[in-house]
Amino acid sequence: MDTYTLVTRYGLFFIIEVFAIWFVVKVFKRKKLIELDTIKKSKEKWINILLKIVIGAWLIIINIGSIYPALLDIPYVINKDYKFIKGFAASSDTGKTDVNWHMRSFWVKSGSKKVYVEARTSYVHVGDYIEVLYLPNSHLGTVIRRTESEE
Repeated sequence: MDTYTLVTRYGLFFIIEVFAIWFVVKVFKRKKLIELDTIKKSKEKWINILLKIVIGAWLIIINIGSIYPALLDIPYVINKDYKFIKGFAASSDTGKTDVNWHMRSFWVKSGSKKVYVEARTSYVHVGDYIEVLYLPNSHLGTVIRRTESEE
């Protein structure tokens, strides 16, 4: 598995969690997130309430959608017990530029098994033969080998 990808992904999640802890402390201490001198105190109170609701909802979605699966993958990372699939790309990702350091998301189909993977690779087209190591919960992967289709 690509160490750079793992470190950047878990580093980003660490920063998000530090922000979440800061946010929770602010909410429980009933402190204002922002203080504005140019508006009335009643409007400032409602702006802070709305801001707390929006940020709280965003943090809940991020935690459930990304951080929780990444936490479930920690034993796989520690034991280097990555899943392996080889098959053909069932979807394509040709966004941005064709460089290896962009994260691409695509589906790999091997027989009846179809797996969603996010990996750093160049363009992926439908029908490309791909061998991927990936984590089962967060679907973060590394392309081991990719052969472009002849189409």
